[in-house]
Amino acid sequence: MPKEINIKLTSEQRKVMFEEATEPPGSSKLNYEKREGSYHCANCGIKLFESNAKFESGSGWPSFYEALPGVFETKTDYLLGFFGLVMKLGPILEWGLNFDKKNIIVNTKDFQTNKEGIFAIGDICTYPGKLKLILSGFHEGALAARACFKLARPNEKYKFEFSTTSKKIHERLGKKIN
Repeated sequence: MPKEINIKLTSEQRKVMFEEATEPPGSSKLNYEKREGSYHCANCGIKLFESNAKFESGSGWPSFYEALPGVFETKTDYLLGFFGLVMKLGPILEWGLNFDKKNIIVNTKDFQTNKEGIFAIGDICTYPGKLKLILSGFHEGALAARACFKLARPNEKYKFEFSTTSKKIHERLGKKIN
């Protein structure tokens, strides 16, 4: 994607596109855009998304589950894993994941789905021999976390830390260390 700044961009657009700023939720006209077609970069005009990849996330920003290949450079500051306690499939049904009934099929090496970079653990996933035990979820989480880190930062060594004892994690979470 070009790094040249289009002089027609507003100050806010420049900040969002080149200085990692974030526009206020609900402020984009694209939230309400329902027409079929393509979404293009406001700076250079390159095609970024197709309208059939757009979904309503409830976040206040236009959301797409898939960009066109090769149009974005992904930079990772932190890698966070989130655990869902309620099995609701919602828009992920449209992501092209492989399902067995209402469960996402994963591989047991790293709990990645059939889509690179999407991992599933716990009651939402299934694999041959799956046991519905809380212990299985911890095991799945540890393997998926290692795979996520390797995907996000392939040239760095994975350092496993416990949230109960890691000073670094406590600082990131804003927890005071005694």
